[in-house]
Amino acid sequence: MLSLILAGPATALEVGQRAPDFTLAAPGGKLVTLADLLAKGPVILYTFLDAANKTCIDEIGGFQKHLAQFEAAGVQIVGVSSDHVANLDAFIRANKITHLLLSDYRRRMLPAYGALVTDDRSLIAQEGKRSYFIIDRQGIIRYLKTEDNALERLKPEELLRAFKESGA
Repeated sequence: MLSLILAGPATALEVGQRAPDFTLAAPGGKLVTLADLLAKGPVILYTFLDAANKTCIDEIGGFQKHLAQFEAAGVQIVGVSSDHVANLDAFIRANKITHLLLSDYRRRMLPAYGALVTDDRSLIAQEGKRSYFIIDRQGIIRYLKTEDNALERLKPEELLRAFKESGA
């Protein structure tokens, strides 16, 4: 029997901690840091398996569909995966995605956030673990959730509600 249950600790971070800074590639090759993002306001950061996965495609599409609501609430929505930046670039063009997707191809940010599948027995070892982080303008984590089942995900409406309740 094949399983997509993720082994390992749920997260390396806790609410109230400072989010680790990162430098990741955006499609087109531009480097983006967490500090760059926070200079524009609070961030909802979500991590996902890969852009070719049906569940992830649906999730990214859901965030795109609700993008105007996130923007109206004053928060940026940013996705991160271990996909190569060229794969993300092609995915963005093919699916008309306008919110930011970043590549952690070298897998430096994902483990720091507890968002990397580290169990080598898993079918998705070394891929991004589905996680959600609400980070306020000062870089403090106000909300986090990591799904232990790769098929489960938060709905955009749930994450928007969590943002509004977080005070970020």
